[in-house]
Amino acid sequence: MTYLAIEQALSNRWPKVEFRRVARIRRETNSRSEETLLALSAYTGVRPRPEDGGNQLPSKETITGYWVARPGDLVFNPMWALEGGVAVSEYRGALSTAYRVYDLGPAIAPRFAHYYFRSRPAIEQYRLMVRCLTTSDRSVSREDFEAMPMPLPPRDVQQAIADYLDTETARIDALISKKQRMIELTEVRVESLAGEILDPLISIYGEVPLKAVAQLRVSNVDKKTKDDESAVLLCNYTDVYYNPRIDSSLEFMSASADTKQIERLTIKKGDVLITKDSETADDIAVPALVAEDLPGVVLGYHLAMLRPFAVDSLFLYWSIRSRRARDAFALAASGVTRFGLRQDAMSRVPVPAVPLREQRIVAEKIESEVVRGREVAKRLLSQIALLRERRQALITEAVTGQLDIPEVAA
Repeated sequence: MTYLAIEQALSNRWPKVEFRRVARIRRETNSRSEETLLALSAYTGVRPRPEDGGNQLPSKETITGYWVARPGDLVFNPMWALEGGVAVSEYRGALSTAYRVYDLGPAIAPRFAHYYFRSRPAIEQYRLMVRCLTTSDRSVSREDFEAMPMPLPPRDVQQAIADYLDTETARIDALISKKQRMIELTEVRVESLAGEILDPLISIYGEVPLKAVAQLRVSNVDKKTKDDESAVLLCNYTDVYYNPRIDSSLEFMSASADTKQIERLTIKKGDVLITKDSETADDIAVPALVAEDLPGVVLGYHLAMLRPFAVDSLFLYWSIRSRRARDAFALAASGVTRFGLRQDAMSRVPVPAVPLREQRIVAEKIESEVVRGREVAKRLLSQIALLRERRQALITEAVTGQLDIPEVAA
C-alpha cells in the first residue's frame, strides 16, 4: 500500500487526528523492586517476562527506574517498529527505558489502538520514518511517532471493531496454531520413522560404537579473523542446526584458520556434521549431511565432524536422526546450565551395524518417506503465510473503515 493509498484509506470514513492529540507519554518510573518485569513481543504483545526466557533477567534492584506501564497503556519499541514492536499492555509492570509508554486518552479504545498501530498502514508510515536511517539505527523518533495520523471513529465504533477483530484474529490464530502443530508432528514423524525402520534391523544385526564406522573430529576454529592465518569460509553452528543439507547455496561467514585446522577440518561431500553443545541435553547432536565438496569451507566451533569410512553417509545421517540415537547422545552429554559432548563420549554412541550393501537401500527408503513429509510441511507453511496475510488485511480493512462490520453503524 502506497502512502497516498494510506491517506485515502484513512480519510474515507472517519476523521484523522495526530496521535499526540489523544495520548500522552507516560514517564512514571518504577520505585518498587517487586514490580513485574514486562517484555514486548511482535507475536504475543506485552507479557510478563518469563524467568527462564532468553537473556538473563535484570536484578530486582536494576528495574528500579524502569518505566511503569499500566493496563491499557500503549507500549512502543522505536527500534522494532517495522517488526511489530508496538502493543497495548494488559498488565501493570516495569519496562526498560528503551521503550516508550503512552497513556491513551478517553477518546481511544485501547484494543482499537493496539490493532491500528500494528496494521499495514501504520507499518508503512514507520517505514517512511526510518527510510533515511542506516540499518544499525532504525529508530522511529518520538516526534514522528506522535505526529502520526490515526483514524478516530466514535469510541463505541472503535470498541465494536476491536471486539470483531478479537474474535476473527483468534479464529485465524487458532488455524495457524493447528497447522504449526501439524508441521511439528511431521518433524517428530521423521525421528519415529527412522526408528521404525532401523530398530528391527538392530535386533538382527546389533550395534557398534560410532568410532568403529566414522572418524570423529571436533572443531576448535572460532569466528575471529587473525592476520597470521589463512582466510576461510566458516560453516558454523546455525548452518548445521537449521539445514539438514550443507551445500554451496548457504552463505558461510568469513573467518581464518591455521594450516593444520584447514587440513583437518575442511568439510567434504559425505561428511556428517553434528552440533556438540546445546542449552538442553535433548537438543544436542543435531546432524547435517554435506551434499557436495566445499573447498575453502572449514568446520566452526561447537561442531563435530563425522567422516565415514565403514558406513554409508546417508545411512549414518538417518541413524543419528533416529530417536534411539538422540536419546543416546542426550545421555552422553554433560553439563548443568549448558550441555556438551566430549569426544570420547560421542565416539561410544552406538549406531546400527547393518551390512554396508543394505545401508543405502534403507537410507533411501527413509529419505523418500521424509521427502513426502517435507512436501506436506511446505504446503502447510504456504497456508500459514496466506492466513497471516489474511489476518493483516482484515485488521487493515477494519481499522481504516474499509470493512463493513455488522455491529458498526454506517
